[in-house]
Amino acid sequence: MYRAPEIQSKKDLKEICLSVTVREMKRKTTVYLEDDVLKTMRVAAVRSGKRDYQVVEEALRAYLGLELLEQVGARSSLGETEALDVAYEELHQGRS
Repeated sequence: MYRAPEIQSKKDLKEICLSVTVREMKRKTTVYLEDDVLKTMRVAAVRSGKRDYQVVEEALRAYLGLELLEQVGARSSLGETEALDVAYEELHQGRS
């Protein structure tokens, strides 16, 4: 039987929230593309041995800068909680 983790502080809640990664969740969506873009995407998928959605997702991640964020995060020695704490500190210092 599943037992929910005990939450005694905001830090506990933050750690629980951070443990859930949005990246694991996929949603189906409809995208309208011009014929030449669709054909080029499908050719790229076949050549790379990937599925259409994988090519689209990789292209969007690169365009949106998510790929770069993942690379930087992979090189960091900070854990998720520590990185979030540093980000909040910087944000608050920037606002004051």
